Amino acid sequence: MGLWDSLLRLWSTPATIAKNQARNPDGQRAANADAPKTSAFAILVAPFYNDTTLSLTQSVAEAIGGRSGLIVQMASSPIGPVDDSEEVPVSLAAAVNKGRSLLESSDCQVLVWGEVIDGRALRLRFLPRQMEGEFASGELLAGDSLDLPVPPGTTADLALGGALAALQLSTDHDRKHRLDRLRTAINAVDLVLQDGGIAWPVGGKVRAAILYATMMSEMAYRTGHRPTLLRASEILRTCLAPGSIESLSPANRAAASLHYGDVLSELSHGDTDETTLTNAVQSLRQAARFYQHKQLPEESAQVSVQLGRALQRLSKRSNNTSHMKEGAQAFIMATQVWTSVTRPDRWADLQTGIGSLLGQVAEFSGNAEIAERAVMFFTAATRIWSRDKDPRRWANVMNNIGAVRFAQGKRSGDVRQLREATECFSKALEIYTMVGMTRNIHVIQKNIARVERLIASQSS
Repeated sequence: MGLWDSLLRLWSTPATIAKNQARNPDGQRAANADAPKTSAFAILVAPFYNDTTLSLTQSVAEAIGGRSGLIVQMASSPIGPVDDSEEVPVSLAAAVNKGRSLLESSDCQVLVWGEVIDGRALRLRFLPRQMEGEFASGELLAGDSLDLPVPPGTTADLALGGALAALQLSTDHDRKHRLDRLRTAINAVDLVLQDGGIAWPVGGKVRAAILYATMMSEMAYRTGHRPTLLRASEILRTCLAPGSIESLSPANRAAASLHYGDVLSELSHGDTDETTLTNAVQSLRQAARFYQHKQLPEESAQVSVQLGRALQRLSKRSNNTSHMKEGAQAFIMATQVWTSVTRPDRWADLQTGIGSLLGQVAEFSGNAEIAERAVMFFTAATRIWSRDKDPRRWANVMNNIGAVRFAQGKRSGDVRQLREATECFSKALEIYTMVGMTRNIHVIQKNIARVERLIASQSS
């Protein structure tokens, strides 16, 4: 408790606790009166499978809906059971598809669902409406679950933590409001985990610890508090180690591997060697084996993006072209889900990621065909990030194309390619100057000077 006592004193603000406003089984929605409209998050709770009296469903809905800034809505029927022994998540995929359809029709952001197992355990699951693909995120996804005793008692507080941790939010404004609520919820989770009197189902405390570590990591990502991130990594490593991992389903293991890979990838920013980043890649590869495009496309895209980013950073340290190619392929896999129509900004970001990795391969190999493919992917991004609509990102793309052409011209001595590099750098410089990006201006001016010296030497 020492760590969290000190952190919560720094981070927490007094919680505003409102009376329970959960929607009743008749379907009538009731918003929490104290929650400002701009920060209310809508949570859909489906009746739990085998909860014949709906008493467990109601207790979880009350645990979630009794907090400021959350709105609870009840679905009319259960999602259905999931076979957690599946290595290929067929039944989980069917449930996720049904759940996301309900989220779309109800305009909610997270689905809380689950089933009662043998009358002794409540398996809770949390499903975000879509994955956001953030660089560092401590959000739950399909595959994460909690096993609570029946009756749940104080462990019902974990449902609130799970609902908050499953929120995938696209704006900094919403993320800040969610963070405010996590600060209070994480303390409740901590107290539950330290309660020695709880009769946990087999594996229940391990699953709860994964939730706790994931919530901690989200706090650390948003606050930049490295000791918290280190603690989250220790918990996740323990949960995935022999003695704990045996109690987890294949889906639990995959989700925890994704969370662990994300945490290690973030921690590697402070490292001087490749060990932590290499371990992050290995953990993300483990997750990718479970989250396949055919069954769970959104989750597959999320894992592919995180794996691609980790490989992109690792390749810059290792100069290993196999890492570059694997990273590019991971990004390409994600574009099959997040398209220019459905997720235009994320798609454009992926195009630049693929272009950067292929540009690295081309620079090391001298392969002109791969260099042209890199330029093709960069150019595709400008369909979304045009000079008029998004000048900064457009300028970055021009800078990247210029770098590819510069590397080609330097190797081949082709003045035409060098002149194209100058043109691209100059286009980027115009925007950087316009918006006052001083550091970028200095870097690109040096690049232009280097290209012009090379052109002069080729012409003499």
